[in-house]
Amino acid sequence: MPIRSKKHAGAPALVALGRAIRDARKERGISQEELAHLAQIDRSYMSGIERGLQNPSVITYVVIAESIGVPFGALVVAANI
Repeated sequence: MPIRSKKHAGAPALVALGRAIRDARKERGISQEELAHLAQIDRSYMSGIERGLQNPSVITYVVIAESIGVPFGALVVAANI
């Protein structure tokens, strides 16, 4: 199981981005497991991202956005950050 970010877990920006990812994923009918597979990351890590417990790199966010089929900027706007 991935270790949560010690310094930033639960930070409002991470929680908001995670919520935006989850909402976009669900709107497209993609399961969390499928998205993790498409983005080539562990499903438990994806769960942590969606809950705002992980602090992934910008590249990881971009790969997740591409896997969902939305621009990363659209997720940032949806997160209102």
